[in-house]
This record gives sequence, C-alpha cells and structure tokens, in this order.
Amino acid sequence: IYVRNIRVNKANIGIASKDLSKIKIKSSSFNNINTVYAAYQKKAEYGPASINASSSIYKQYIKRHLVDLGSEISDCKKKSIGKKKINVDLLYQDFK
Repeated sequence: IYVRNIRVNKANIGIASKDLSKIKIKSSSFNNINTVYAAYQKKAEYGPASINASSSIYKQYIKRHLVDLGSEISDCKKKSIGKKKINVDLLYQDFK
C-alpha cells in the first residue's frame, strides 16, 4: 500500500504493517502517538512485514518503531530490522 499526506493524531499505533504486508508512506504527520510505526508477523503461516517512510513529521510520541523478528522499518534512510520476536497479542490487548 502507498500512503501519502495523512495526519494521525491521538492513536496507540500510527501505521501498522503485518503478515507480509508492505507499506510506503510519504509526507505525513503523526502527533500524540504511542508507537508511530509497527511492523510484525501476527500469523505463523505468513511472514514478516515492512514499512518504508520518508518526509514525515513526528511530534509527541513514546516509541518511533516497534519491529518484530525479521520485519523491517526504513525511516529517514535509517533501517531497523527486528532481531527478536515481540508478543503481538499484547498489541491487541486493549481491544478485546
């Protein structure tokens, strides 16, 4: 998916990519976010996810990246590749 010029305000996760999904995001803004970008594998039968972000603005966030094992996030030419498995169920805990 390609995302451009969105504004996210007051959210737990700004943009999430999961289960082999690929997201490109450009020229967007994030304000008052717990985690700006999350890339992870939720289902065992799928694979890692990726996010490629550029030209975006970030204000008042707790964590910029949450990256699961094998998933990756490229943000402002900096690449983060997940080196350990995260507990994905905790991401959905508040919504059950």
